[in-house]
Amino acid sequence: MPDVEPEDFNDRLRDLVFENVRAGRDFFVMRLGGDDQNIVLGSVLVEGHGYHRNAEFQWFPEASPRNKLECALRALLELKKGHLLMFTVAEGRDLVFCGHLCKYGVLRRVGTIHRYLEDGSSAGLFQTKSNG
Repeated sequence: MPDVEPEDFNDRLRDLVFENVRAGRDFFVMRLGGDDQNIVLGSVLVEGHGYHRNAEFQWFPEASPRNKLECALRALLELKKGHLLMFTVAEGRDLVFCGHLCKYGVLRRVGTIHRYLEDGSSAGLFQTKSNG
């Protein structure tokens, strides 16, 4: 949520959740700590129907590498229940991050889509691993 003033952040986040839920998408907010802490680390937008759905993660500056790893693992474990999530990841840090998530057994890389992005670059294709 670029260009949002700090005092407007909570209202804008709430509006974003409602907007996505009304549109039939799942939207999860990942935050740090218990009830006494309310630091938003990122969000996951899940679109699609049936068993095949797409997930898009967005991280905020407050999220450390460890926060990202723990939140992504928790979110993927929850989201893959009853669904096969597939998503593309551009070359760079996100691709390395998803490769790291594969080591935890929640994802697998299933291929590369060449010339997929607007700039002509390739993207990695990942899917969640089934429980069985």
